[in-house]
Amino acid sequence: YVKEGAGAEYKLTVPELEATITMTVRLEDNILKLDVTGIEESEDKAERIFTFEIPDLNIISVGSNEAGAAFAGSKVESDITKTGDRFLDLTKTNSTDVTPDEYAYGFLNNEKVAAGIRSNGMDTKVYKQTVQDGSGYRTGLWNGTWRYRADDYTKKFQDMRGDYGAAGEVVTKTYEADYTEQLPLLYVV
Repeated sequence: YVKEGAGAEYKLTVPELEATITMTVRLEDNILKLDVTGIEESEDKAERIFTFEIPDLNIISVGSNEAGAAFAGSKVESDITKTGDRFLDLTKTNSTDVTPDEYAYGFLNNEKVAAGIRSNGMDTKVYKQTVQDGSGYRTGLWNGTWRYRADDYTKKFQDMRGDYGAAGEVVTKTYEADYTEQLPLLYVV
């Protein structure tokens, strides 16, 4: 990495894909900002990057032994008679989450500070998981997957205008997708 003022630039190499991912991490006005600033890929289309993820990042965490430790989150709930909101007093936590739980939004706090995640991930999920940490428990939050490029797709259609052959013929065409999202970002606010 290369230190840059209140931050640093990292270059991650993915040898299997012949790719290099450049990202910056910096603190700006009390906001931790992680920005992917570039992705260099192999010329081989079979080796392209479609999604990007940093699993189990735990960019925010709070311990059950911290005064005022709490979680607030919201799940997408399709049943209008129910709420997707969840509020947990983490000082009373006495179990772990075997797998991460998905939320649309999530916030952790103690009596001194609160933090949430802003991301442009494709599924806008925030993952929450509580794990054993010494004699207590630690609850962490991280974001889901970012889409860097949409998947290629093949479409079969009747070419009425004759754009791809004789008018009226059934044509099969493969479309190569281009970038559909901006480069990944993750801000802890």
